[in-house]
Amino acid sequence: MIDTDALGRWIQPQHLTDEALKGYRRSMAAHPARLVVIEDFLVPDVAERLAAFLADQALYEVERGLYSVEGGVTAEAWEAADEQDRFFRFGKLSGQRPEAMLSDAMLTYVQWRTFVTEPAFHDLFEEMTGLELGSSDDFGCHEFNVGDFLREHDDANRNRRVALVMYLTPGWEERHGGGLTMTAADGSVDHRQATFNSMAVFDTLAGSSHRVERIEESDGELARRTFGGWFPSPS
Repeated sequence: MIDTDALGRWIQPQHLTDEALKGYRRSMAAHPARLVVIEDFLVPDVAERLAAFLADQALYEVERGLYSVEGGVTAEAWEAADEQDRFFRFGKLSGQRPEAMLSDAMLTYVQWRTFVTEPAFHDLFEEMTGLELGSSDDFGCHEFNVGDFLREHDDANRNRRVALVMYLTPGWEERHGGGLTMTAADGSVDHRQATFNSMAVFDTLAGSSHRVERIEESDGELARRTFGGWFPSPS
């Protein structure tokens, strides 16, 4: 049983019905990588305020990683590494601009960030996936600018069981790159676009791997911004 009153402030009602939840479970179970993608997930004004905060009021710190090194590396080490060893480059939310304090968009983000740690959000994902999950505070925001990418990997670490990513850049198009490519254990490949207000959810223990395609040049200033995270297996 999910708390539709608590969830309804944030998530569109068509996703909260028993029929919808059963459909998501069936779709995820049938997918070779145990992936389901949900369109128009958040209430529109919530999605717009979160997008505004991430685009105009948030600060990001660029992180870089190599396959050969555990954790992040310096810009100098990343640039000196062989191209094939470069694992990722993207921005991670590090704070907010001083002028954003107490703005509607920032307050929405703060409230949302609290909400995703509460039982109603957790219970929704148990119903959506059909999996028993532990509670989580393993969530964050990322920004991919031109040239940024995340190469092939899996998320089967730190007891993570279900991954989710919400796409929060209005007007994002396929030509901008940044799509999620999933490769299932059977070798089949599924490529999904970073469509605004859609959400990808997948089982990290399905034996699949995934990557985020390189961000390409666009007609103006445009970055792929997301909110995402993981639910663990029960402790």
